[in-house]
Amino acid sequence: MSTPEQSPAPQAPRRQYVNFAFYKIDPAWRRLPESERTKGKQEFLRAVEEYAGKVLVVAYSSVGIRGDCDIMLWRISYELELFQDMTTKILASRLGQYLTTPYYGLCA
Repeated sequence: MSTPEQSPAPQAPRRQYVNFAFYKIDPAWRRLPESERTKGKQEFLRAVEEYAGKVLVVAYSSVGIRGDCDIMLWRISYELELFQDMTTKILASRLGQYLTTPYYGLCA
């Protein structure tokens, strides 16, 4: 007598985290020499691009639309810690030194 094949237990779906990070740029940023601003933007982009393939990032500008924030990053990942790591690197960039975070949201 043969035994019926046992199917593996179903795996729980991976939890996806969604984060909305809003940043306000200090007006002092605009008074910096263009070369400094360019370096700062490049460092900011590298901090975000370092997570390509691990964190999906969609960036929005709210310049001219809202006075309380200038940039919004919509981030999606399966690892919550990646948001923290990326934010640390963003804020350590030359541009990041001129950013404040008026709003922050997370959904699981």
